Amino acid sequence: MGRTLRRQPGPGSPPSASRLLGNKLATLSGAAFDAEYKKVRRPSLHLIRTHLTFGQDAQMLAYAASIEPVVATYLQMAQALPGN
Repeated sequence: MGRTLRRQPGPGSPPSASRLLGNKLATLSGAAFDAEYKKVRRPSLHLIRTHLTFGQDAQMLAYAASIEPVVATYLQMAQALPGN
């Protein structure tokens, strides 16, 4: 008989941890959203910058270089919100 294949995320699908984070952020609003967003973006930016310093893979370096300014800008905007 035929086999049943498990559905795998496609190449454009975010990793499961990213989907979970997106789901969590979708349930928050206001100050709670801002706090959670900053909490996850700081380590993300640090990881990207570390990879830019020590990374070896050319494709990953190019990707990290392309997203670093976006992540940095969004974090800076979140930090500038009132109440921070």
